[in-house]
Amino acid sequence: MAKRTNEYYDTSSSEDEFQLELYSDMLERLSVEQSDSSDSEIVQPTRQIVCLDSESSDSDTITEENIRQCDNVSSSDQWEDVTESDVCPYTINFDLHGKIPGPQVSNKIVEPIDYFRLYFTDELINSIIKQSNNYAKDEIRKKQLSQNSTWHEWYDITKDEFSAFIAVILNMGLIQLPNIQEYWATAENSKIPFFSETFTRSRFMQIFWMLHLSKPTGKNVPMRTRIQKVSNFLEYIDDKFRQYFIPYNSIAVDESVVKFKGRISFITYNPNKPTKWGIRIYALADSRTGYLFSILPYYGSLTSDNLSRQDLPVSTRIPIHLFKKLLEKIPDAKGYHMFTDRYYTSILLAQELLKMNCHLTGTIQTNRKGVPIKIKKPSFCRKKTIAFRKNGITILSWKDKRVITMLTNYYNTEMKSTRRILRGGNAIIINKPKMVLEYTANMGGVDRADHYATLNILKIIIKNTMVYNFSYLPLGGSE
Repeated sequence: MAKRTNEYYDTSSSEDEFQLELYSDMLERLSVEQSDSSDSEIVQPTRQIVCLDSESSDSDTITEENIRQCDNVSSSDQWEDVTESDVCPYTINFDLHGKIPGPQVSNKIVEPIDYFRLYFTDELINSIIKQSNNYAKDEIRKKQLSQNSTWHEWYDITKDEFSAFIAVILNMGLIQLPNIQEYWATAENSKIPFFSETFTRSRFMQIFWMLHLSKPTGKNVPMRTRIQKVSNFLEYIDDKFRQYFIPYNSIAVDESVVKFKGRISFITYNPNKPTKWGIRIYALADSRTGYLFSILPYYGSLTSDNLSRQDLPVSTRIPIHLFKKLLEKIPDAKGYHMFTDRYYTSILLAQELLKMNCHLTGTIQTNRKGVPIKIKKPSFCRKKTIAFRKNGITILSWKDKRVITMLTNYYNTEMKSTRRILRGGNAIIINKPKMVLEYTANMGGVDRADHYATLNILKIIIKNTMVYNFSYLPLGGSE
């Protein structure tokens, strides 16, 4: 595989390429807290505000409201209480200037295997086969083999054999058993013929152990060089993600964590999560389909120091970096709506995205800079919501089982009725802020991509003291 220019950081001095090995742990989200607080003054409302809607229009296959110019939108530098009476916010039409969102593939691509080959290209397969065969020969040459060693029977992996290996891995994702050996069980009540008819267990494990994408490096090789191999591979996959899909109007930025307990400087830890130790990968996903459009692996300062806009917090630079990847594909795109969780959401991010014609909605920590004091310490009285707006940005707190705080520059404080299923199966009708309902509906893109990947896609350990999950490979989801 040809060398690629690294977009995550400068590693031009490295001669390394890629390295893989199979892995089977599940992904999960890892929440990261960030704290930055500052109070702001609040102005109580003095009169009702009326919204004047312009004519509506449709945009391609997606129903989008036209830009709504609102009367008497406050441009004050003070927070205005809009709990009782709100204004319809200014919104930007979703416009891709003639491009149609969704899959960007030929009509000749119809079979699942055809879609898979868009991502798992001959270039990638040939590279894996070459490096795996070379690695196996080197390792076997260094070993003193016993008379009964399975490595006496090693022979080079062929392209057809590697394709069969992928098929077995995909089926392992669909049929999950406690360990690999169980797939070759011989008992009549647990035997699954597909696996033993495709491979002997011994040959499968040989390929499993020798799967590589590059020549191994020594322990004293700098971290930057070791990361080069991982980054080149992930960047190759990232390019393929962006090549074959244009997201619909709603997108989500979130992170996945690949389980890992090795010794690396940028490992993350959260004792409250099932996956306590892991390596973080940020992702921008299409909310409608769950398709992963772009990913950003986190290598600690090697990542953060090479993101643009060093004047902004890292939690703001990450979604901006991922959104710029989208703008590289569609430079004139307008009206995208990004959903983020409280790690990313801030007044600053909303302002920066709006400069790029992108709206923002997300949960927000009440100790973020600029959040009004009455949101930090809410007093709900008879109402279950309080909301304040400044310069087109609304921050709302809603008291349900717990207090949920949202930021948006797209929705107003409208409430909508929805069904809630109680314990025992009974249903009741409750009112929720529309922005909360829309956030719940659109924020699950990365989670859904994780779900599809965990069930269906090849997972591989990339060695050199770090782990990455190969589950992102062919697709993030489907409609």
